[in-house]
Amino acid sequence: MTKKVRKKVTKMTTKEKIIDEALTLFSTKGFKGTSVKNIAEAVGIKDASLYKHFKSKQEILDTVVAMIRQHIGDMSDELGLPDETDLENAAAVYAKFDEETLLQFSRKIFLFYLTDPLISRFWRMGTIEQYQNSEVYALFSKLFLEDSITYQTALFGEMIKQRVFSAADPRVMATSFYSPIFFLLSKYINDTEHENEALEILDGQVREFYRIYHSGQICFRPIGVIQSPYKTLADVPKAGAEAPDAEGEIVVDPVYLEAMADITAGKRYMILFHFHEAEGYSQTVHLRGDGPLTGLFSTHAPCRPNPIGVSSIKVISIDKNVIRFSGVDMLDGTPVLDIKSE
Repeated sequence: MTKKVRKKVTKMTTKEKIIDEALTLFSTKGFKGTSVKNIAEAVGIKDASLYKHFKSKQEILDTVVAMIRQHIGDMSDELGLPDETDLENAAAVYAKFDEETLLQFSRKIFLFYLTDPLISRFWRMGTIEQYQNSEVYALFSKLFLEDSITYQTALFGEMIKQRVFSAADPRVMATSFYSPIFFLLSKYINDTEHENEALEILDGQVREFYRIYHSGQICFRPIGVIQSPYKTLADVPKAGAEAPDAEGEIVVDPVYLEAMADITAGKRYMILFHFHEAEGYSQTVHLRGDGPLTGLFSTHAPCRPNPIGVSSIKVISIDKNVIRFSGVDMLDGTPVLDIKSE
């Protein structure tokens, strides 16, 4: 016979009830709009009984802030985050994070803030008090804005020092990383039904931050764009040799007019471009779609670890920043990375 095990339910003390009910009221009526009498009534006690536990409404709020700080600290310990007071060690720990690890940690921390009942109620109170009580809002701002930006500024500065991140202004980095997260929390903290939508935006933000600042990343900026007769991927020839007379144009960014000075009609050039519609890749592919299975690096397949294409073209004419050429085998709108003589 199996013995039934009853789950022990921890009953809140009167002091804990006061804190819980007070925070609920603060999050709906605001700190200023909530009286000690309101809190006592919500708990089911008299005003005098409440004062046995707290000297004032402000003391209740101060206790809530202390609880949230402890709560955040417990979350950090649970996730195994490094000690914030040891920046050198923290930077070394985060240096081991690849993009996916950073993404998963960011998701866990974001969901903690988004769904935790203690933090979500305090966040709503802070939003209410933004225009009603500058002192209370200052507490919220320090806890969820200033402290975060200050720590991340110091952390990113150390990570730059350790060459984990590329050289940049660490405060600008901290602001660009955290501001969108703060915005997402503000937008979705009362709308957790759209949690997946928030996470999708968060993923994009974290990936973009990693791409821009991580020293292991290489960032290219297009020098121009291709104007091509091929509007869909199905239209694009497998190679320029299949349509040597097809014409297109490179619209070069006007800032590079001087660099175009010696491009000559009738000569051949190499165009390096980004396969901007490519998604994912396989290390072996079938040649021309149905040929023998071949190692990716022995093919011109567009889906690659670094989706960069190269084509040989013949210049027909140059008109200011527009180069007309034959041998186009790129999709319309393709970003151009470089032009080189053959």
